[in-house]
Amino acid sequence: MQTNTSLTSDSKISINSLELNQSSLTLGTADTELEIQGLLQLDDPNQKLIIGGANLDLKNGVSISAGEISSTGGTVSIEKSVNLSGGTISITSGTLALGGEFSKTGGNLSLVDSTLTLLSDLQWNSDSLQELSSLELNDKALILKDQASDLKINSALTLDHPDEKLFSGPADLEISGLVSISAGELSSSGGEVRFEKGLNLNGGKLNILNSIMQVGLHFRKTSGTALLNGSTFKLLSDVFLTSDSLLSFDSLELVQSSLTLETADSDIEIQAILVMDEPNQKLITGDADLGLRNGANVTAGEMTSTGGTVSLSNSATLTGGKISISSGILALGGEFTKNSGNLYINDATLSLLSDLQWTSDSLLEFSHLELNDKVLSLEDPFSDLKINNDLTIDHTNEKLISGAADLEFSGRVILNAGEFSSSGGELRFEKGINQDGGKLDISNSKLKIGSQFTKTSGSALFNETSLELRNDVSLNSDSLISIKSLALDQFILTLGSADSDLEIQDELLLDNSTQKLITGDADLDLKNGLSISEGEISSTAGTVSIGNSTNLSGGEISITSGTFALGGEFSKNGGNLLLEDTTLSLLSDLIWVSDSILEIPTLELNDLSLTLDNETSDIKINSTLTLDQSTEKLISGSADLEFSGLVSVNAGELSSSAGKLHFEQGLSQSGGALDISNSTLKLGVQFNKTSGSVQLDETGLELISDVTLISDSLLSFLNLKLKESSLTLGSEDSDLEIQDLLLLDHSSQKLITGDADLDLKNGISISAGEISSTGGSVSISNSTSLKGGAISISSGTFALGGEFTKSGGNLDLNDVTLSLLSDLQWSSDSLLDISFLALNDKALILGDQFSDLKIVNPLSLDHPNEKLISGDADLEISASVTIGDGELSSNGGEVIFEEGIHLDGGKLEILNSILKVGVHFNKTVGTVLLNGTTLGLLSDLSITSDSLLSIGSLELNESSLTLESDDTDLAIEQLLLLDDPNQKLISGTADVDLNKGVDISAGEISSASGTFSINGSSKFSGGMISLASGTFALGGDFTKNGGTLFLEDITFALLSDLQWTCNSLLEINQLELNNLALTLGSESSDLKVNNPLILDQINEKLISGAADLELNELLSISNGELSSSGGEIRLNNGLDISGGKVEFLNSSLLIG
Repeated sequence: MQTNTSLTSDSKISINSLELNQSSLTLGTADTELEIQGLLQLDDPNQKLIIGGANLDLKNGVSISAGEISSTGGTVSIEKSVNLSGGTISITSGTLALGGEFSKTGGNLSLVDSTLTLLSDLQWNSDSLQELSSLELNDKALILKDQASDLKINSALTLDHPDEKLFSGPADLEISGLVSISAGELSSSGGEVRFEKGLNLNGGKLNILNSIMQVGLHFRKTSGTALLNGSTFKLLSDVFLTSDSLLSFDSLELVQSSLTLETADSDIEIQAILVMDEPNQKLITGDADLGLRNGANVTAGEMTSTGGTVSLSNSATLTGGKISISSGILALGGEFTKNSGNLYINDATLSLLSDLQWTSDSLLEFSHLELNDKVLSLEDPFSDLKINNDLTIDHTNEKLISGAADLEFSGRVILNAGEFSSSGGELRFEKGINQDGGKLDISNSKLKIGSQFTKTSGSALFNETSLELRNDVSLNSDSLISIKSLALDQFILTLGSADSDLEIQDELLLDNSTQKLITGDADLDLKNGLSISEGEISSTAGTVSIGNSTNLSGGEISITSGTFALGGEFSKNGGNLLLEDTTLSLLSDLIWVSDSILEIPTLELNDLSLTLDNETSDIKINSTLTLDQSTEKLISGSADLEFSGLVSVNAGELSSSAGKLHFEQGLSQSGGALDISNSTLKLGVQFNKTSGSVQLDETGLELISDVTLISDSLLSFLNLKLKESSLTLGSEDSDLEIQDLLLLDHSSQKLITGDADLDLKNGISISAGEISSTGGSVSISNSTSLKGGAISISSGTFALGGEFTKSGGNLDLNDVTLSLLSDLQWSSDSLLDISFLALNDKALILGDQFSDLKIVNPLSLDHPNEKLISGDADLEISASVTIGDGELSSNGGEVIFEEGIHLDGGKLEILNSILKVGVHFNKTVGTVLLNGTTLGLLSDLSITSDSLLSIGSLELNESSLTLESDDTDLAIEQLLLLDDPNQKLISGTADVDLNKGVDISAGEISSASGTFSINGSSKFSGGMISLASGTFALGGDFTKNGGTLFLEDITFALLSDLQWTCNSLLEINQLELNNLALTLGSESSDLKVNNPLILDQINEKLISGAADLELNELLSISNGELSSSGGEIRLNNGLDISGGKVEFLNSSLLIG
């Protein structure tokens, strides 16, 4: 064409080709249909084909680099190919029918309110989005060739023939209307597909691969195939999804809309993580299944299911929004984290897809839990989980690890394999646990159980875990169950078999009457003690072990035919402790405090100590007890201990400090320590000690039968109660000491000491019964009272102190030493005859006149405190007496020193007594007082003294008394009587003073020198007085009418005025008047004085009376008086009178 042309026709015009050159062709009417057989080329901007409402059919395609084809209502049909590299194709309110290939690399394609209809399969290439009013596939395929070939369809699209296919490839496809696919195929492989009004798939195929599929309103699949691999499902609005099969997407983008799965078959699967971060986002699955293969991240919005399965693999995070699962399954794997938002689970099952780490800020409750051979781990303390039905773990790979989170099971938990563990949470098993295998590891947790715990196999660990009952529970286990603590609440825990042993680390508290722990034949171990104010613990055969502390203030502990093992402290101040045929065994050192007696058949100390802590903590043991380790101790304190069997202490310690100890079969000690202080020891059969130490301070011994006591060391008791039995000390080392008064008041009471020592520190009172010794020492301090019965001691020592009183009974001492423990007051109704007396620096006081004492062997006093005070009792010492210090005294009794006495210190005080001495009396130092005492000679007696001895009287008893030294002066207060020829008083050079005179009818008095003084009234009718030298001092009156008087070289001195009456001349060397008067009492009482005589004192008088007086030397009188009244006065050397008085009457005076 050379110019612009208008073509009008009422029929179709078909041409081979069209060359517009630089012109335009306009089809003038709608009926002007133009068909071009050849390829149409437009390459000039002025080239235009304007078809208006007519139809244009380009049989061989078109190539446009410039120019324009436009239609305003007609149809433009282009077969084979379209190449648009420039220019314009503009169709308005018409149809573009294409086939073959469409390629747009430039220019403009404008399809306004127009339809694209396919003439054949069409390959579509475009460099820009093309927007259609509608698309008619016409059983053909539309293929969008590249990602720029985007297509938008503004109306509905239907695929209803198998050959109808829409392949968008990587290009974007947007369909504003409803897409319906009943046959054929719609596919995308990398582009974005947008279904604004939704999609109905009831046949054919929907392949959206690696693409973005944007859907609005609904997605309905009732048939056909939908492949959505690698694609994103993106909502344009709220979408309702219905499918007859699983739909699998790579990802889901809810944007701000909701996706509702409308039927149970409308399952979807999302490969990528699902992100929900807007409040309007909702994923409502209903009864359909939702599979989120890479989990979900929910910070806002809502995910709900009301019956299907919601599967979240890999990981899921809930930090906001809501997930609600009702009556369905929540299937999880990987990691689940909830730290905010809401997760509502109602009658849903938690099912594991893979090992799951569960983290939650709140409790989640499921109807069921399906582990599916996987591991569920609750990751923090807030990730609590509740399962409302039974749980079975039966595969080795199945594990439920709750960590520090809480777990609650309304149904029963069955563990046959795998693992169930907790490490800090609370686990509640309302219907209990059955374990037939696997591993149960609940550590540092709280375990709450109802109904039962049954374990027949597998391992169970409950380290630091507390058990709390939710109901009455029966616990059956094939091995020990160890828990941290137990809270019974108001329920009963029963250990169902002998192997169902239970160990509790913390203190167990029972404070309600309905609380019971029934162990049966199983063992119970309470490591940190027990406190019971109400409730009950019972055992019928096993071991109940309680460590640390036990407090029983109410309720009951009942153990039958088992073992009660304790450690720490046991305190009972109420309640009942019933132990029948039960052994008490120690776990550690035990302090026992009780308000009532404990009776047990057996006690096992196990190298440990048992301490009874107060006076009511009594224990009775019905069998033998042996302490054989150094750490074994039984410390009863002030409590009572009773043993029905023999107690053997080979090592360790048995002690009491204020209680009663009852040894029915006795006590044997071969080592260790026995410390029974301030207590009562009740003993039967025997006490046998061969080694070890014994302390019995302030402890009383009481016999419950005849007892033999054998010991290698002294045993000291506070007191001894023989009851009606005998105590026999079985060896010489079996010494016994009693602190308090010993009372014997029954004839069957006997204390048989044998060769052992007996020490009664506070005395004895015997009214019946017997004490006997055959070789040891019997020591009695303080007080001894013998009213009846007998004390029999042979060949030993009788040691006494304090007071001894015998008013009856028998005291048999054979070859015995009486030894003083302290000052002794001795009172007896009969003579005490002993072999030896050992004063031991003490005083022996004979208390009354009947308390006579005889000592067979020598006696020695050598300490200031040693005293033998016989009082008015008789004292007889068969051997010699030596006093080096101390005192021997008598006052009214008879004292006999058969072998004499030697005094070189101390004091001998025999007052108003009878002193009988044999052999010798030697005093070299010390004090002797014999006032008022009669000295009686048992044999010839020699006295040596460093000072004057003054006695009341002297009985020579056919013996002689010899004063051995100058200092052995003797004064006799009473008249001295000599009436036997064997009686002699030989004073030697000592002085003798006879204060009351002498009466001699036989015997002899002699003096070699010294002064022999006789005062009072004396009679000399026989015998002899021989004074060789010294002084003969007289006073009173002296009458001699017989006997022989030898006075040689003697001074005659007056002690007082003297009346001298003599039957013969008295010749003396010298006369000393000493201001006194000498009266010659008869005419035969002649006196001759050989030395000068001087009277120079006014009271000096020599009155010769009728007797003769001869003075060989000068008589000088300056005072006094010389008189005669009938005798002869011979003054051989004259008379010198310068005063005084001289009177001679009827006398003869001869002066030479």
